[in-house]
Amino acid sequence: MQRQQTGQNIKKYLEFEGLDAALVLSTINFMEINNDILSHPNDPYLFFIDIDLGDQLSGIEIANNVRKKLPFCNIVFLTAHIEYSLVIVRNHLRPLDYILKSSGQDEVMEGIRQNIQTTLKEIEKSHNRNDRYYYYAIDDYHYRINYDDILYFVASKKNTIKIYARSNIVEIGCSLKQIEDLEKPFLFRCHKSYIININNVNLFVEHLGEVFLDEKHLVKCPVSIRKLRALRKKLATQNFTNDSDK
Repeated sequence: MQRQQTGQNIKKYLEFEGLDAALVLSTINFMEINNDILSHPNDPYLFFIDIDLGDQLSGIEIANNVRKKLPFCNIVFLTAHIEYSLVIVRNHLRPLDYILKSSGQDEVMEGIRQNIQTTLKEIEKSHNRNDRYYYYAIDDYHYRINYDDILYFVASKKNTIKIYARSNIVEIGCSLKQIEDLEKPFLFRCHKSYIININNVNLFVEHLGEVFLDEKHLVKCPVSIRKLRALRKKLATQNFTNDSDK
């Protein structure tokens, strides 16, 4: 009953906050956990494991098996017996946290919420080294957007930028320098205030210093004079034909 209630509370929290996460499994059967891991070995997991499972495998044994398959995943132990922490240390399980069940359901959920946020922050940092999604946070809530959908980044206010995507505009606390530091080959600083996704360039009007990022040519960004040549070369690597070549 406690597991079911906690699972329902986690679902409500994720849905209410609109977090990019899901409760994928709630079980006392390790084989179900094992099968899910084998089916999705590259997914970032956060495990909440009760140490005392009665006649089943202990939570420590389950965590050992999980750690062998996913050495870098986050594990949080729920326990009524803090003395188990010594056993956990001896097993080199490196838990993210311990949550005492005896502290009450409200305190348990607060601990769970904090660990979800911590894990999402870690995922954001690690995934921004990959090319598929850009991860960002607004008021400690974490989101992602597919790079394919991003048209450009533009400086807004001090230490603030706007992301112009196909379907929405998002303002975040960040700088264009931080975007450049991601070192994505498809992101290009075309102007002191603009970084464009060259994969979405539809038309480059070099003599006007303008680049268009949509098929209807309604979305455009300026290209500074000193960046014209570099952009032309960058687009040439994609076999892109600009207006002056037609």
